[in-house]
Parts: sequence; C-alpha cells; structure tokens
Amino acid sequence: MEHWTGTADTGARWDVYCGDAKIVLKKLDKETFNCVVTSPPYYSLRDYGVENQIGKEETVQEYVSAIADAMDEVYRVLSSDGLLFLNLGDTYYSGKGESQGIDPKSTKRRFGLRAVDKSGGVGIGIRPKSIIGIPWRVAL
Repeated sequence: MEHWTGTADTGARWDVYCGDAKIVLKKLDKETFNCVVTSPPYYSLRDYGVENQIGKEETVQEYVSAIADAMDEVYRVLSSDGLLFLNLGDTYYSGKGESQGIDPKSTKRRFGLRAVDKSGGVGIGIRPKSIIGIPWRVAL
C-alpha cells in the first residue's frame, strides 16, 4: 500500500491511498474520512494485470458483490457526515462469443474472451447489444 499525505493551503489535511481496496480499507480506522472519491474498474472493460482485480468477474452479480463489499468498508471509514463520490460507468453485453482482437489505442482493452462477449447473458439472461445497468444494480 502506498500512502501520501499533506496539508492544503486552507490548512485541511489530505490523504491518498493506493492499493487493493479490499486490503487498504480494512487497515483504516472507522469514521476517519470526510470524503472518499473513487472510480473502480468498470465491469469487464479493462485488465490491469493484477490478480483478483475488481472488474474481471465472470458474472454481473460477482462484480456487484465486489463493489458492494468495498463500499461497505468505505461506509465504515466515512465520518457520519462524510461524502462518497463513486464514478461508475456501465457496460454493454455483446454476446458475440469471440474476442474481437486488441485495441491499438489501449492495450488494456479487449483482453481475450471477456465475460461480456460470452453467450449466456453474463448470469442475468440479457440479450446481446444490451446495456447491463451496472450503476443501478450497484445502487440497489
């Protein structure tokens, strides 16, 4: 875990933590922070080359559970009047059944046969070319 800290011109103290959310958050004291800003990996869109990373789950429910578990820990470390900014985008289910190759603009995209390319509706039975509804599934 990497940790940076400092003081703003206004005198407010700030901290930035970099590491596996499942590990870092558990090490922090409860009700420590007034604000958390996070943009977790979107479902099935990137491969950061890290074992057990959020975003590469086989099913939508596994992804939603991983995000919800992390947000439970965020809730624990937020002060009672704290704010959470969760930037979470959606994903389309393609159902094409095969990898479409590598995106030359970003080597982190299209990393083989993704869950959203497999037939079967990613565990929720949706049709190909459908938006999955990740943000509202996490919110619920």
